[in-house]
Amino acid sequence: MLQDLNTYLADKVYFLHHQLSMIDLVLYYGLQNSLVLPIVLLVLPIILLVLSIVLLVLPIVSLVLPIVLLVLPIVLLVLPIVLSVLPIVLLVLPVVLLVLPIVVLVLFIVLLVLHIVLLVLFLSIVLLVLPIVLLVLPIVVLVLPIVLLVLPIVLLVLPIVLLVLPIVLLVLPIVLLVLPIVLLVLPIVLLVLPIVLLILPVVLLVLPIVVLVLFIVLLVLPIVLLVLFYWFCLLFYWYWILFYWYCLLFYWYCLLFYCYFIGIAYCSIGIAYCYLLTKEIQVLKYD
Repeated sequence: MLQDLNTYLADKVYFLHHQLSMIDLVLYYGLQNSLVLPIVLLVLPIILLVLSIVLLVLPIVSLVLPIVLLVLPIVLLVLPIVLSVLPIVLLVLPVVLLVLPIVVLVLFIVLLVLHIVLLVLFLSIVLLVLPIVLLVLPIVVLVLPIVLLVLPIVLLVLPIVLLVLPIVLLVLPIVLLVLPIVLLVLPIVLLVLPIVLLILPVVLLVLPIVVLVLFIVLLVLPIVLLVLFYWFCLLFYWYWILFYWYCLLFYWYCLLFYCYFIGIAYCSIGIAYCYLLTKEIQVLKYD
């Protein structure tokens, strides 16, 4: 057995190449029989302590294990989908978060410019139309009473005209064609004119209110954009919290993976140690 061990360790510093392990200590103290008992006496309390902790934890593990076994398939099904989608989301989200403030800023500038343009346009139209209105309005006010005074006279003269009309029809056939049209249009004009005169002051009263409401809306809109920017910042903050938790989950996953490989390594070491002990026992039996 010692020759085999010597052959195995001929090109190695330790049992596992260049790394000191438990196997090297066991081999060393196994060859020194006088030191085996103190080591066992030292290790035995630690083993008993670990065993008691395991016995205490075992009921809790037995309770939790069915729940874990139920949840684990669902987690294993969902986790690849989440891990496949999450990199895409994490790639797209920074671009969106970078572009969104620029879009909001551009929108704010466009609305501000639009507000200024509308204000200037309204003022220019008012300044252009106001002198014309002020000039025309006195004329209309002066002419309207005259029209209203002349209208009864026209209505009185109309029967005379109708009496004279046969002569006129003989003389002027074109007038006969035009006159019915005029007679049809004139009542409509007379009906519409008072309505127009009634509506015009209302329109002139409502128009400044409409412009004022539009101005208020354009003033409130930047505040709404600021609120949206605040919510965007809040969303950005929660995105970084999510990214932190994702990194933490990835860290625990790596730690679990590392513990799994450490467990495999220690199991292989134990198997190798058991194999060497069995060979040593067989050699001792043959001796």
